[in-house]
Formats: sequence, structure tokens, C-alpha cells
Amino acid sequence: MEVVLLGDSHLARIRRALPRISANAINAAVGGATAADVLTQARAHLPTTNAIAVLSIGTNDARRGTRPEECRELVKALVAELACPWIYVRPPLTEHAVWGNAIASLRPDHLIDTPALLAPLGARAIASDGVHLTGSAYELLLPEICTALSVV
Repeated sequence: MEVVLLGDSHLARIRRALPRISANAINAAVGGATAADVLTQARAHLPTTNAIAVLSIGTNDARRGTRPEECRELVKALVAELACPWIYVRPPLTEHAVWGNAIASLRPDHLIDTPALLAPLGARAIASDGVHLTGSAYELLLPEICTALSVV
């Protein structure tokens, strides 16, 4: 089973830890990606069968002013083409919840509620740039992704 990470920097920054997710993991996520980019990522990297997609998207859409409904429609096009289960990793910042909710309404096979997961870390979850996750945050997120992979 291949695991393909799609989306933005919240997954793109998983490099050295990729084998912790799966020996067959491919990281197609790119820093700065928006919902408009994920279909291209998927087409380039997802096999037609025997795969699971892990998607993190919404942060850059929120920061660039993409309407949540537009973001949802772009991800809906991705989901329509996916021939595999998908896991959605919500944006970690609560101010981006509207975008996360819009995508979550598409009913992923598993939903990771990143803000709730990282809440015990408080301010230590987000790097000094105010956007990216810290190492401590990834120590919570990676096992949650592994758990999600085991149940879809």
C-alpha cells in the first residue's frame, strides 16, 4: 500500500520522518500549495490503485483570501478523481477553521482535527513564523497519521 502526502507545508516538511509513516510513503506536498494545486500533485504521484492519500490544505488558501467554498470545490474535484481512501489533516490554526470545515464537509475517510490534537502544546505547537508546525507538534501529528492509516 502506497501512502501519498498531498497539499501544503504542514506535510511537505515531513522528510526525514517519512519512513515513520510508511516504508512506501511518497511526499508530494509542497510548501505554499493551495487547493488549486492538489489535483496536479495527485495526478503526478498517486497510483490508480492500492494507495491512501493524506491531504493537508486550507492554510494558504485562507492566507491568500480564497473563499472557503472555492477551496471546497477544488478539493471536491480531487476527491472525484481519487481511486483511493483519503485522510484530511485540518489546518492547525483555529482562525483557518472555516476552510478546514469546508473541506471536512466532503467526508474524508478519516479526519485529523489538528487544532484539537495540538491544543495541549498551546503556543509551542506553532513555530515563530506563526504558520508552521514545530518539532513538538510533529511528534503528536505523525502518530495520529499512522493511526488514521491503520483504520482506513
